[in-house]
Amino acid sequence: MCYNKKPMYNKKNTKLTELKDGSHLLTINIPSYPVSLVAIRVRAGAKYEETGKEGVAHFLEHLFLDASEKYPIEKERLKIIAGLGANQNAYTQPDYVVYHNTVIPENIVNSLETLAECFYNSRFEQSDFEKERKIILDEEERAKSTTQSLIYNMRTSGLWPNNRLGVSTLGTRESIQEIQKDDVSEFKNKFYASKNVLFLVIGDIETSEAVNTIEKFQKEKMGQPEKGLGETIATQLAPVKYLSEIYGMDQVQLSIAFRIDGITTCNKEAIALSFLKDALFNGQVSIFGQRLRLDEGLTYGVGGISRFTSNTGYFGCQISSKADKILNMIAILKEEFKKFLDNGFSEEDLEMYKSLHLLNSAKNMLNPGELLDFVLSQDIINGQMITRDEYTDIIKELTGQEILEVAKKYLIQENLSVTVLVNEKDKGYIDSSKDNITEGW
Repeated sequence: MCYNKKPMYNKKNTKLTELKDGSHLLTINIPSYPVSLVAIRVRAGAKYEETGKEGVAHFLEHLFLDASEKYPIEKERLKIIAGLGANQNAYTQPDYVVYHNTVIPENIVNSLETLAECFYNSRFEQSDFEKERKIILDEEERAKSTTQSLIYNMRTSGLWPNNRLGVSTLGTRESIQEIQKDDVSEFKNKFYASKNVLFLVIGDIETSEAVNTIEKFQKEKMGQPEKGLGETIATQLAPVKYLSEIYGMDQVQLSIAFRIDGITTCNKEAIALSFLKDALFNGQVSIFGQRLRLDEGLTYGVGGISRFTSNTGYFGCQISSKADKILNMIAILKEEFKKFLDNGFSEEDLEMYKSLHLLNSAKNMLNPGELLDFVLSQDIINGQMITRDEYTDIIKELTGQEILEVAKKYLIQENLSVTVLVNEKDKGYIDSSKDNITEGW
């Protein structure tokens, strides 16, 4: 099979530098990328929160870049950023928090400068704190009204019961209302340490210029990182077999997820599962797509899902269908799943799925958000990083047997958790079939 390999980024245009305060900078020089990206990742995500303080990492994310010494008024700072042709945003994950700007290439240095200044000279007042609490409570309320947020939060609570990973990164309404300014400051002092900080710059910029831009704001080393409660994942309970909740809609939303423990974001097994997600679930020629839509004529409502943190994650699919069709779809999925575990891929299908996966991966790299996620989800500071070119090489070299061994290792009954959103009228029917849904995978 011939793959057209046009580098996105590789070892030659990627450089990791330790800065004077002990933080790190990763530069990826891609002059041809249509926008530039500057970001700060802090290993201070939701999994490090104490019980009763759920949501404090996300609370700090909201507050941290609100105001700084140079830009004390948030509205004025945002206007200056917009004037650079930049959008600023932030998000909280279980492992880390990311602050990032997407900017037109000619203003990459100015954008990095404003982000670094706000990061090192951040300040927030009690009035800012109460304003953000209202915003976060509204965000939490809105999350309850979308099926994607609801099924995601149900899925994680089923996969990681009685564990911080099983609670939304927003926290609960109760915990958000209880968090105080001192709680946020304490979390910042514990986890916003230099060794937990990674700057990322993607675009046409020399590493030396990026280093100088950041280091002029570094006064002294920030704290010492503390190990969080979220590191004790090995002691967690087994996944909950079945969860269902009522939601007012005609379609049933059903998530089938296998918890994957002891796997890092970009090792070979995780990459094999990323490939397998496309091959099994995504598109009309995926294994399930062919059977459900092309052979059975069912409305195609299956999509692959996966997410990995530093040492755990999940893999599976989400189904959307009418209640009277969903049990038939589940039966077909289980049948095709068993065929795959028994026989694997033919050589012809394996090459076809590799080509399609590399297409999807290349398309993702053209999306700034997907590119950020691909880079920042890796444990770069500890030397666990692969470039886009290396990812492509691993996919090309994967054998059908290797992929099958990974599937048999992780996609097993005891790792399974099924979560369902269903309307009140159909809940009894679906719940009565839960053993049929959860057994036989």
